[in-house]
Amino acid sequence: MDDRREGLWKPGRRKPARIHPRRPRRPCRGERVQIDGSPHDWFEDRGPRCTLIVFIDDATGALLVLRFAPAETTQADRETLRGYLAQHGRPVALYSDKHSIFRVNHPDREGALTPFTRALRTLDIEPIHANTPQAKGRVERANQTLQDRLVKELRLAGISNIDAANAFLPDFVRDYNQRFAAAPQNPTDAHRPVLHDAQALELIFSLHAHRKLSKNLTVQYKNREYQLTGQGKGYRLRGAQVTLCEAFDGTVTLLYKGQALSHRILAEGEPPIPLDDEKSIHASVDRARALQLNRPAHKPAPDHPWRRAVTLHRHLPPETPKGTFQNWVDNLVQLQARCPFPVRAIQIDGGSEFKGAFEEACQAAGIALYVLPPKRPQRNGGGGAGQRHPALRVLRR
Repeated sequence: MDDRREGLWKPGRRKPARIHPRRPRRPCRGERVQIDGSPHDWFEDRGPRCTLIVFIDDATGALLVLRFAPAETTQADRETLRGYLAQHGRPVALYSDKHSIFRVNHPDREGALTPFTRALRTLDIEPIHANTPQAKGRVERANQTLQDRLVKELRLAGISNIDAANAFLPDFVRDYNQRFAAAPQNPTDAHRPVLHDAQALELIFSLHAHRKLSKNLTVQYKNREYQLTGQGKGYRLRGAQVTLCEAFDGTVTLLYKGQALSHRILAEGEPPIPLDDEKSIHASVDRARALQLNRPAHKPAPDHPWRRAVTLHRHLPPETPKGTFQNWVDNLVQLQARCPFPVRAIQIDGGSEFKGAFEEACQAAGIALYVLPPKRPQRNGGGGAGQRHPALRVLRR
């Protein structure tokens, strides 16, 4: 029985193939640099799966920078770009796909900049986003070639980890470009020198967040509270908009009108869980699996404090004169014995009972003291609420 005759199946029209015309090369080296990340089993069965970040010149087809990373993330791309700038200078434009690292794809945030694109704008590098993989075919074809040639070279060299592979890549790139790179139409190099110094580049490539200073000159960022220091009364900075710059190693710098502000950590909580996308989820799972296999098996109690603040409520006898609290050193010893974790920091008010012997005991034990601003007992949370006498609040780092 013919299905077509019975009307059970209707043949559909084949979608016509889309034609992608070839685009001529740019005449000068460094005018348009195509970038992409290539996830692959680069070490075959000898090591973990990882991603190769590729920077290729459109005018010559030369590999400008190669770098292995566990996954293609904002930090991996920024570190690769920073190495590229140190080696070649600033290109005219970077040509990438529309991944969320390079472009905000939410319709309600049209025109917003990602951290990577903001760094490009600051460095005066034009970001260009391809609509299709075929539009950046030069880097896509280079990925196919590298997945064959580079895998074999790594196998012959006996390399099975990312660090050794990154040390091997400069020699491979030099040999590859000597064999396959083409001469540009115009010998002029379009790369420009980097105008920022190393310290400025560190701030440019960091994650930026904007916060408004409170009346106490504090800001909150990722479950941490930062207190400005050395500002006197600081009336001019109350309500000011500051920029928090978080470096790759977690160091935070506060900027106001381009100037760094001195600060200290007033309170610290559990860091937020980072977000993953389709390019980094596998690396996160592999990292969690490795940590679970390496640490000993343990079963925390249901009421384990984890990283909660622990407050020691200890009322002194009413007959104890105020200002003569000599037993706070003994309280510190009891506190260290009662806490289920090592005490690293204590938040106190500015009372005189916490000076002298108590401060020396904390320094000897390696405990940091965070002193609250005057007339702010509510900042001490459970330590000062509803108590006639002072109390300690322990902050676990």
